[in-house]
Amino acid sequence: MRISSSDLWDIIKNLTAVAIWYVIPLAVGLLIWLSEIISPFDILIYTILLAFVIVSSVRIIRSLRSKNGSILFFDNSDFDNWEIYRDGMISRDTENSYSFRACLRKHNRPDPHGGYKLIGGEIVPDILFSGWLYRPSNVETLGTAERLALEDRNYDGYGFYVSHGINRVGIERRHNGNEESIMEPIVHTPPLDQWYHFRFFIRKRGKMELHLYDFRGVRLLTVKATDKKYRTFDRVVIHGGVPYFIDDLMITRI
Repeated sequence: MRISSSDLWDIIKNLTAVAIWYVIPLAVGLLIWLSEIISPFDILIYTILLAFVIVSSVRIIRSLRSKNGSILFFDNSDFDNWEIYRDGMISRDTENSYSFRACLRKHNRPDPHGGYKLIGGEIVPDILFSGWLYRPSNVETLGTAERLALEDRNYDGYGFYVSHGINRVGIERRHNGNEESIMEPIVHTPPLDQWYHFRFFIRKRGKMELHLYDFRGVRLLTVKATDKKYRTFDRVVIHGGVPYFIDDLMITRI
């Protein structure tokens, strides 16, 4: 069993909650007790120090949430709040997951059909969209590319494709959910029958990068593109051929 970044963040938040709800009240109680055996001046000094610790802790917590590395979206395939896009289908699969109990399975109809999940608000560059993908070779397919994207309510945005049929990898624009080419694809034979990792960066000034890694963490390739047409996104959309599997989707601020 692997521990995801989201689970690690939950651990940090729980430890912080313990500090706020237990440690700080104990410290206040200690000050009250000390007030009976030390001078008021000493109590004042200890109170100032405690206030400084509390304020510093709050600032640290806020910086963790708002600065680089903060998690804006995470889905480890508990299958909450996924919706159908056009005539596609996204379901929960418990036999092929990368981590924990389950993953997502994209099936029914090929690109641009699929499914989407709202992020929980609008996001803008600089962001990193990452996750794990798996394409089986022993099943009949309708379309041979994994295609994921970050889009707005009109299904305009940016994504990438990893094609097993023509061995091409590229970054693409989405307009009304349909793909539009913005670069010459890279020739590459992507992995089959094994999980591989993607990291898709959308930076300011329209700069984008896609990095692919195998299951051991070895980088397979890097793809770059530039396009400035869209700047805000509010949903993760799963497009592409069928079937393939998706797990541990995450968006972080960079």
